[in-house]
Amino acid sequence: MINTSRIFSDIYERNLWGKSLTNTPFSGPGSHNAQAVDPYVSAVRTLIANNFLTPPDAVDLGCGDFNVGKQIRNVTDRYIACDIVPNVVNYNRLIYASEDVDFRILDLVTEELPAGDVVFVRQVLQHLRNDQISRFLPKLHIYKWLILTESIPPQDPFVPNHDIETGEFARLDFNSGVDLTKAPFNLKHFNAMVLSEIFGAYHKDGEQDRIRTTAYQLQRT
Repeated sequence: MINTSRIFSDIYERNLWGKSLTNTPFSGPGSHNAQAVDPYVSAVRTLIANNFLTPPDAVDLGCGDFNVGKQIRNVTDRYIACDIVPNVVNYNRLIYASEDVDFRILDLVTEELPAGDVVFVRQVLQHLRNDQISRFLPKLHIYKWLILTESIPPQDPFVPNHDIETGEFARLDFNSGVDLTKAPFNLKHFNAMVLSEIFGAYHKDGEQDRIRTTAYQLQRT
């Protein structure tokens, strides 16, 4: 059986997504480069302002080092931030103790998800096998909105949802990326809109990729 926690803990321990100057957990350039982060933060804040009369309860799945989440914390009410790597969660609990965030160790594939109005899943599914994504998706319909960010090839068309092994790399090596509206996932939703699309050299080989954030209005159960 795959040990997803061990896989991603090893990525952080070996600094496979890069290293911070302070030798603290680092979730990679996609979570720290302003070119990638700033448009995302702006788009999320706008979506929340336009679709919620009061600040929503938010769930952040795969929160990583929380460099992105901290920038949208103040437009939400309750904020639950989850990651599968215990050391990352424990670091966040210490560093962000004043932010009133409920940090949890959680495997989004195998465990029950926390309740909320909006769920953020930012550059997480791109590292998981298709069968893991398929196990995760039915749980999403407890939320009103899914804000999904994925690294995809820079040009259309591309092959959606090529299967990979869970780990450090995404689907870009196969000219592929996650598209939940396509087979084998076929996500049920009322509406979808692209919130932001950023082109930048974040691929491991320096090749250009595209970081797309899509908001899905879900068929809530």
